[in-house]
Amino acid sequence: THRVSSTLKNVLDLAWSDTPMEQKNAISFNFSELMEELLELAQKMALKKDIKVSGSLAQNIEIIGFKEKLGRALLNIIDNAIKYTSTKGKISVVLEKNKYQAIVEIKDNGIGISQKDIFHIFDRFYRGSGREKTFGSGLGLAIAKAIVNSHRGEIEVKSKIGKGSMFTIVFPIPEFLTLENEN
Repeated sequence: THRVSSTLKNVLDLAWSDTPMEQKNAISFNFSELMEELLELAQKMALKKDIKVSGSLAQNIEIIGFKEKLGRALLNIIDNAIKYTSTKGKISVVLEKNKYQAIVEIKDNGIGISQKDIFHIFDRFYRGSGREKTFGSGLGLAIAKAIVNSHRGEIEVKSKIGKGSMFTIVFPIPEFLTLENEN
């Protein structure tokens, strides 16, 4: 029942992400506060495996969107970092801002992703090779990408087998969106 419920929720998130942003009543919110909440949650989730989760979060970054949906998308990435990092491993969560963007980096020293798999990890229902024993529907990263894209963001991953992975997620900041729409 839990698996079916979880999969259904995932499918609803995918459907939600397909509707245009303008129709969803997006609001400006403090993205730094969301990242602080996610960092605390990651630290608690990682305790079971004795994984050290560190963070460096810039303060008072505002973006436009949906706090709950973005939280879910980023939590999917953090959850994968914990799943695929060995006991006593390390994960870092970074939030920075430049003139135009809020930039999130989630980095782990886990098992990494093969080059064969890396091109498919954002595909719906894709499960990487050798992941049969790990719980999941293969929708987490597809949902993360869809939600990030629906917020005019971008997501990319770099990884090496045995060295870990780094997900970089970039969102436009409201001042840049205003300038972009005027040009």
